[in-house]
Order: sequence, then structure tokens, then C-alpha cells
Amino acid sequence: MDGFARRKEQSKEDIRRAAEELFSRFGADKVSVNDIARKAGVSQATIYNNFGSKEELVHDYRKSIVSGMAGRFREILVWKKSFIEKFEGFYSRGSTSPTATRLRSKIRMLNLRTPLTWK
Repeated sequence: MDGFARRKEQSKEDIRRAAEELFSRFGADKVSVNDIARKAGVSQATIYNNFGSKEELVHDYRKSIVSGMAGRFREILVWKKSFIEKFEGFYSRGSTSPTATRLRSKIRMLNLRTPLTWK
């Protein structure tokens, strides 16, 4: 990979990280391309050149969440443990995925017991 391609890939990763942080904190509807560009340290044109539109960036973000969850599910399914232990494994505090974090937060907001307290 030449220097240009490396820099382009690095800027895409910076954009993805910035978008993930902002989307998970505020929601995709409340975040502008300008917000993402500022956070990533790139221009809005760089975002459009790499992703085409905000909608494509949101799609990329959602796809990465689903892919991460699928990978986590595959890891956990091979464990030689009970279903409850596998469930706890996915939603454990050790999971740093934005989805697992949001789900734990929503469970707390609903004042429900988390799987870790089901004993």
C-alpha cells in the first residue's frame, strides 16, 4: 500500500471512530457531518469523498455494530457453558461494544435486574 492509500485508510478510520463516538453518544439524527469532521480532524469534503453521504456513513456504522455483535455471538456460542452463562458473557461488563453498553444502560433505566444479578 502506498503512502496515499495508507493516509486515506487512516482518515477513514479516524472518521469511523469519531462517528461511532458521536452517534453512540447523541444518536445519528442529532450529529452533523460538520460535527464528525471536527471530531475526526478532517474536512467535510474528506467525509463525502470517503463515504459519499452521511447516510452511507451511518450505514457503515450500523454494519460495523452488527458485524461486531455477530463476531461476539460466534465467540460465545462455542463456550462450554449454560445458556444463561453465555447470555451473561455477551452482556457482561467486560463487553465494550457500544450496543452492549447501551443495552446495559437501558436495562438500568428500566430498573430491571441485569443478567449478572439473576442468581
